[in-house]
Amino acid sequence: MSIPTPGGRHVVICGYSRSGSTLLYAMLRACLPGFSYPDGEAAAEAFVAAPGDHVTKRPFDVFAIGRVLAANAAGKRIDVLVNIRDPRAVLTSRHSEVPDDHFCDADLQWGFSTGRGAFRRASPGLLPTHNAVCALLADPPPGVSVAMPVRYEELVADPLRVQRRLARRLGLSFSGRFDEFHGRGVPAPMLGALNGLRPPDASRLEAWLAPEHRARLLDQFGRFPALLDVVRAYGYEADDAWLADLAGG
Repeated sequence: MSIPTPGGRHVVICGYSRSGSTLLYAMLRACLPGFSYPDGEAAAEAFVAAPGDHVTKRPFDVFAIGRVLAANAAGKRIDVLVNIRDPRAVLTSRHSEVPDDHFCDADLQWGFSTGRGAFRRASPGLLPTHNAVCALLADPPPGVSVAMPVRYEELVADPLRVQRRLARRLGLSFSGRFDEFHGRGVPAPMLGALNGLRPPDASRLEAWLAPEHRARLLDQFGRFPALLDVVRAYGYEADDAWLADLAGG
């Protein structure tokens, strides 16, 4: 249930790819009654005009908030949850759809760039997504009630704390616990992005430190030094000494 809003409500989940958007969506789907949920990734623009309250998740909606608001003919309350994650973890993350390649690079990433056409590496990567995320969080456009960052690390390590914050800031009432979402089932189209159904596990939050990721990180940060600004901007590191340590490793 939620705060009654004339015209209804729509919660948009977006942000960086490989940063917990599917996990957050699955948690809301399992624990937040009164909303409708597509079975997989869906553009908010296609659902915001539909009657009733909806939750949608699509990382690239961070580029489309203007179109979502333009399609909001009923004047629904629009809340935007923006997933954030350590860029080093994003750059070393894998997706079951592309097991032989990293899903997201600094400049480009894999995705459906035109409708539901070929899955290819031609979509905006981490840096262009960072620019869109910063713009949205710094100055949410009129029509967005709340634009709230959700850190992947906290969602995994302390899901109940995130749940309490969502309840408070968005005026939501939950019927279950985020840390038990996996016991309520997840639609098949979501399992690939989750890389399997399991409870939140904080033990792999620093998996990017594994030796097999060293060459990958040195390549990305060497070719795209602006990534260092992103790491510092979110407080994952105070300076760039970690990269020197990695290079000397």
